[in-house]
Amino acid sequence: NVAVASPRDPAKLEGIKAAEVAALGKQIPEFTLTNQDGRSITRKDFDGKPWAVTFIYAQCPLPEYCIKMSTNFSDAANQISSNANLKGKYRLLSISFDPARDNPEALRKYGLGYLGKNAPPDFSTWQLAVGKDDAVKPIAGFFGLRYEVDGNDKTQFVHSLRTAVMKADGTVAKVFAGSDWTAGDLLVELEKAAK
Repeated sequence: NVAVASPRDPAKLEGIKAAEVAALGKQIPEFTLTNQDGRSITRKDFDGKPWAVTFIYAQCPLPEYCIKMSTNFSDAANQISSNANLKGKYRLLSISFDPARDNPEALRKYGLGYLGKNAPPDFSTWQLAVGKDDAVKPIAGFFGLRYEVDGNDKTQFVHSLRTAVMKADGTVAKVFAGSDWTAGDLLVELEKAAK
């Protein structure tokens, strides 16, 4: 896989591959974030089931970045929720690194937009969460994800991409660097993590 960052600053990629490899087999760090319902969530809320995490911000304008991450997660969530054999088996978490704009209400609206017009407002499979920078940076850094406010446009972020799959005990089973994966790929890796 090739790591990607905003086209504005590819120099931000140094050391990412090493961080990706370093995370495999390790326990994801503890975290406390606030989800789309305003509820505090921690890593322990995901223990017991394979799960995946990705990092986004709702105002991202780049189709191959957060838009694609959220499309893949919502597609996977819809497939999981609509399949009796998968429902309740896996969990998904999108973590925003834009606490100034991505409050719980904004994340809920954002998630519902991706789940689809007729989808029930059910976030039991896919949650979206946000935290202050000091809560998000350690998790992002663990996977080699880098982000910072764009120096030329303070409403945007320069960032790389990371999506990871965890086993039920919270150890990292797979890290996707970049956007060259699909909802189907994610489901395959979740199934592998369940074994």
